[in-house]
Amino acid sequence: HWLLTRVLREEWGYEGAVISDWHAIKDRPAALRAGTDLDMPESKSRKEALLKAIEAGEINQDILDEACLRVLDLVCRCLGAAAYPTIDLDSHHELARRMAAESIVLLKNDQAALPLSRQHSERLLVIGDGAVKPVIQGSGSATTNPFRIDVPLEQIRRLAGKDSVRHLSFPPADQTQINVAISEAVAAAQETDTVVVFASNCPGKDGEGSDRDNLRLVPGQDDLIQALAHAGHRTVVVLTMPDAVEMPWAEDVDSILACFYPGQGGGEAIARVLFGEQNPCGKLSVTFPKRIEDIPGFHSYPGEHARHCYSEGIFVGYRFYDLKAVEPLFPFGHGLSFTSFSYENLSLDVDQVTAEGNVMARVTIRNTGNIAGKEIVQLYVRPIQPGLRRPVRELKSFAKVELQPGEATTVAMTLHPRDFQYFDTQEGRWTLRAEAFAIEIAASSRDIRLSKTLPCVSDERRPPILSTALPPSVVFTHPCAEAALMDFISGRLKISANETQSIIDAVRHSFLDFYESLSWFIGDSIPEADIQSLFTKINNETFNQTRSLGQ
Repeated sequence: HWLLTRVLREEWGYEGAVISDWHAIKDRPAALRAGTDLDMPESKSRKEALLKAIEAGEINQDILDEACLRVLDLVCRCLGAAAYPTIDLDSHHELARRMAAESIVLLKNDQAALPLSRQHSERLLVIGDGAVKPVIQGSGSATTNPFRIDVPLEQIRRLAGKDSVRHLSFPPADQTQINVAISEAVAAAQETDTVVVFASNCPGKDGEGSDRDNLRLVPGQDDLIQALAHAGHRTVVVLTMPDAVEMPWAEDVDSILACFYPGQGGGEAIARVLFGEQNPCGKLSVTFPKRIEDIPGFHSYPGEHARHCYSEGIFVGYRFYDLKAVEPLFPFGHGLSFTSFSYENLSLDVDQVTAEGNVMARVTIRNTGNIAGKEIVQLYVRPIQPGLRRPVRELKSFAKVELQPGEATTVAMTLHPRDFQYFDTQEGRWTLRAEAFAIEIAASSRDIRLSKTLPCVSDERRPPILSTALPPSVVFTHPCAEAALMDFISGRLKISANETQSIIDAVRHSFLDFYESLSWFIGDSIPEADIQSLFTKINNETFNQTRSLGQ
């Protein structure tokens, strides 16, 4: 109820229907009371449990009516879309091609291995079944039914010329077959100028109901790529995968394209990037680790005794790699281009960060290369001396710009107050606390181009809720605690102010909880309940003062 009603509806103002994940509900009456309107999929047993609870008067009628109204509203809005419009499948396919082409990430391009020449004199060897049976999507509920699929090899031959492209399959099932296939591939590569290897992650771990237990490619593909690179052949690797994969050969190959799951238009998109008809402009939305042991949750996955602890907390992805100073294989936000861009003239429209005001950042991006291209400009915020342990930096905004050779444009990105705040669970509110914030303009999370620092006007920290179980170091952060304790202890023990101050100073540095620390010096002459009564009085006075100030 706290999450689905108080937070989602009352604090965030959500008015739509709340729908469960499939078979996620274990107690339908409790879920309805909490705020889940629609249970999916239809379940006879859960429906019967809900009906019994309604008939027994365990469900408030208003809660039931509100849930029904929200579901009916959803149905009406769906039906309000009128009849199915005529769908232009050809234009949709062109859109799929464009989306795929702009999403492909050029991870590496040594010696300008790409783009490939369209001269028929350049001989290409394409290896891998992914070139003829493309992996375009995941499995299970990640599966769609495309009406057309672009085959990469066909599109490559369209651009390079059919006679200049040779294809080798690579579907070996055991190590003996792998060794034979690799030997054949290395021999065939002797008669070509460039080898393009289509590789993918291990199948069967790319959909619902399973977790990836490794980051490796299909067995044999790492050995194939390594053998080709070590033989001195110019090697381009085209990867399709759901997420990051390990690349033990990354230093040895010439170029790497990360296509993820490119969809039905991916075949043409890959060919266009390979031959420079599309300047790659995608950037990584994940961090690629050098090895699986580097990922944030490696030490706690898969848990014990049917329980998994998400030990990363907020330190997931690049936030973890930055915090631990772990060098990734390719950082979050990384992506190369066939042209180059300069970042110039960062300006901010304010001179400090406050709880109410926005911050507008402007930066000039210039295409300093010889061909047109698109660049994704990233804005990170880095807190300096934050109030709680925070990530080193966090992405807060980004913009994609298209520039002709020599062209420049000014990009404006707005930061809102929440971009600088964090949720303090002790205070139960969003707070602004830091000495300052660095506004960083970057090409990736590890490629910071420009930076400016703004001082911060922090919120006033709310005093802690006092308890005898708190450490003394926390108790004495309350502005009223020390003075109240001085009067209370002095009066109850009938000792001087100096003697009381000596006790307070001794307790202050104890590692025990407050009452245990105090008892060490005064015994049980003051019962714990009396100290807690004093703390409760202070807590109530503090709460009333805070409420009167509108905090």
